[in-house]
Amino acid sequence: MEETDFHRLADTTLEKLAAELENADSAGALEVEYINGILNIEIPRAKQYVINKHTPMRQIWLASPISGAAHFSYDGGKWVSSSGVELESLLRGELMAITENP
Repeated sequence: MEETDFHRLADTTLEKLAAELENADSAGALEVEYINGILNIEIPRAKQYVINKHTPMRQIWLASPISGAAHFSYDGGKWVSSSGVELESLLRGELMAITENP
């Protein structure tokens, strides 16, 4: 994948995730900040997610307080880990579990 295509896809994904999280968080349980290609999500009990672009590998990297580190490559219209887990599904599932059981 060309670098410009990677930046376009990764930026679009991270911006979309930030907007969706802010809109879905009616209870105000999350603090979402997207700056310079880095998405930070602070959650109850002082836990934090960091999601960012890793240009040399053309991946999005996730640091999760629940599942640890994961790297996602763009494949078939989705960001998927080497084990087949989709970025949005993983994040959605973990955040739902955390915010429903603070």
